Amino acid sequence: MNSTNTAIQKVARSIAKHSLLKKGEPVLVAVSGGADSVFLLHSLYSLRSTLGVRLHVAHFNHRLRKNSATDQKFVQQLAAGLKLPCSCASAGSGNFLTIKSDEETARKIRFAFLIKTAQQHNIRTIALGHTLDDQAETVLMRIIRGSGLSGMQAILPKRTIQGRIFIRPMLETTRTEIEKLLAKHKIRYRTDPSNKSLRYFRNQVRKELIPFLEKKYNPRVKEILAGLAETVSLDYDYLKNEGEQALTHAARFMHGKSSIRIEQTRLRKMHPGLRRILIRLAIEKLKGNTNRLTLRHMYEIEDLLVHRPAKAIVNLPGGILVVKSQKFLTISARNA
Repeated sequence: MNSTNTAIQKVARSIAKHSLLKKGEPVLVAVSGGADSVFLLHSLYSLRSTLGVRLHVAHFNHRLRKNSATDQKFVQQLAAGLKLPCSCASAGSGNFLTIKSDEETARKIRFAFLIKTAQQHNIRTIALGHTLDDQAETVLMRIIRGSGLSGMQAILPKRTIQGRIFIRPMLETTRTEIEKLLAKHKIRYRTDPSNKSLRYFRNQVRKELIPFLEKKYNPRVKEILAGLAETVSLDYDYLKNEGEQALTHAARFMHGKSSIRIEQTRLRKMHPGLRRILIRLAIEKLKGNTNRLTLRHMYEIEDLLVHRPAKAIVNLPGGILVVKSQKFLTISARNA
């Protein structure tokens, strides 16, 4: 069995393993025009009868490069060649007025477009083209930046955002396998010149650090890092469920759900790992995320709980306050 056939079979196995798709449902496929997303589209197209799904192509033009209009035209022609509907939008138009080059802003705008397009066409599931290589790179980047278990889950195969299910069927497929299949079948794709620039942290990890680790320490380092992400994801899912239960028993919402009050005695009795997850969950419920919350902040909260007097306060990023009273820790938004 050659590697090109195996690549599509890996996508099919991943879909079955993680229950990513339901028969008969429409799927919005995010296609940038690059190798990974073109492979994703062709894989789902070749499996469409087996999976019983209907495909709709979506392309977002960030307008960050001179040839971005050509990328959009390429995707539109690709969809037309497969007789698939295609929706496109550009930064700087409609509800997508911001044009910024930083990765996080670009990701948020792209996700907003995908969610809006899915809503317009009554599509529940959105497919993204992240690979095993992307997974390994993300894990390594987050380790270097000091991530905890939550961040080391890296890229999840299935995640719900604003009522839409984002799936990633290619997390067990390597970039090499993808490029071999595209070359064998003479399938064209676009190449982003920025992928070669070492200005970006991801490209440094991809082109310098991982090749060094493969050559010097372990040629299977990508698979090992991807496996680590999968293991951590399962472990963290269990711990998060335990944390949700602990939060339900030890805490209560106050002031119209703008504050969460937690009993100190229960916090002190908890295993430190469970206590940290509970605190993270409480902050996430108030703020919507735990971005910029670091281990140093967690140390401060624990010091507040154990050593500091009543009325002491810890200030957290995003306008979150943790206030100690005689019996409780109260976590709240600063403007609550």
